[in-house]
Amino acid sequence: MFRNPLLNADVEGLRSVKKPFGRITYTKAVELLAGYGVKWGDDLKSSHEKMLVNINGNKPLFVTHFPKAMKFFNMKENDESPEVVNSADLLLPAGGEAVGAAEREYR
Repeated sequence: MFRNPLLNADVEGLRSVKKPFGRITYTKAVELLAGYGVKWGDDLKSSHEKMLVNINGNKPLFVTHFPKAMKFFNMKENDESPEVVNSADLLLPAGGEAVGAAEREYR
C-alpha cells in the first residue's frame, strides 16, 4: 500500500484505473435512477453517483449534459438541446465526483 503523504490517502487503487471511461448523459442517469425517486432536474446526490458507478461495473464514469437550471450562468447551452449545458462530471468508484468541467459561454 502506498500512502501519499501530502493527501494522506492510499493511491495504489488508482493504478488499476484503465481507459476507456464510461459516459452517459444526465438524462440517462436519471432514467437509471428513476426507481430511487430521482426526477429530471434533481441534483445527483453522492449516493446516486455511487449507484451509477456501480451500474457501470465499478469503473469511472462521465455524466454529461446537465440541466441548465442547475449549473452556473457561464456554462454554454447545448446547440441541439438548449435546456442542457455542455458539461461533465467525472465519478470515481471510491470517491464519487472527482472533477467537473464545462464549455464556457463565449458569446
